[in-house]
Amino acid sequence: MKVTRRYFSIHGNSRFTDDWINDMKVLFRLPHTHINSPSSLISVKGSSRNIAVDKMSKRRKAAVLVPICNRNGLASILFTVRTQTVSTHKGQVSFPGGHRNVIDGSTCVIETAVDCALRETYEELGSNIGNIRIIGECEEVPAVTGTLVTPVIGFIEEDVMNFEHFNPSLDEVDRVFTRSIDFLLDPSNCGKETYDNKVHGRVTMPVFYDKSSNGKEKIWGLTAFILRAVLDKAIVPTKPSDCGGTKVNR
Repeated sequence: MKVTRRYFSIHGNSRFTDDWINDMKVLFRLPHTHINSPSSLISVKGSSRNIAVDKMSKRRKAAVLVPICNRNGLASILFTVRTQTVSTHKGQVSFPGGHRNVIDGSTCVIETAVDCALRETYEELGSNIGNIRIIGECEEVPAVTGTLVTPVIGFIEEDVMNFEHFNPSLDEVDRVFTRSIDFLLDPSNCGKETYDNKVHGRVTMPVFYDKSSNGKEKIWGLTAFILRAVLDKAIVPTKPSDCGGTKVNR
C-alpha cells in the first residue's frame, strides 16, 4: 500500500502518533509471538538461570528493545547508560535488553525475543514506564561477544517527559536519556569510526555524537549499528515527503 498519512507536521513537529505507529508495523512481517524451534536450541547454565544457546553455532541468544517514544511531545528514541558494576560494556550507552531465558529445560523452549526485551526493559527501567506497544522484530545480529541479539522495536505509549515516573535499576542503569529523531537524522550528529574486532578484524561502524554530553552519551558499537538500521529501514521510509522523507509503496 502507499503510505500517505502525515506523521510529522509541515512545521517540523516530530511527534509519534497512533497512525504512524500502526502503519510502521506494516513494515514487519514476522509474527510477534515467534518461538524458536526446540530442535535448534540447547540450554546452558547461566549465573542464576538457564540461558538459551543456538545449537548449531553454540552462541548465546539475547534481545534488546529499541524504545521509541515521545518526550515532551517530541518523537525520540530512549537509551540507557550502563553502570560500572555490570559484567560487560561498563559505562556504555545501550538499549535495554539481556539474555533470553529457557522456559522449559526439558524441551529447550525459550522465551520469545519480544518477551525477553519487555522483561529486561521493565527490570531496568521499572514498571511505571507504562505500556509498550510492540512494532516488530529486526533480524538477528551478532554482538562482539558472539551473542546473537534480536532487536525489538517498541513504542512507549506514555510520554516519558523527564523520566520522573521511571525507577531505574541501580545495579544496571547509571542514567537514562533520549535523542530526538530530528537530532539523530541530522548528518552533523553522526559519522563512522573504525574499530578492531576480535572476530571480524577492523570494521567500520556508525557512531552518533552529542557535544553537550562531553562524550559520555556517545552512541557507538552494536547500539549504533542497530540504531542506524532502525532509522534507515523503519523511520526514514515512513517519513512523508513534505517533511524530508519519502513515500513508501508496500
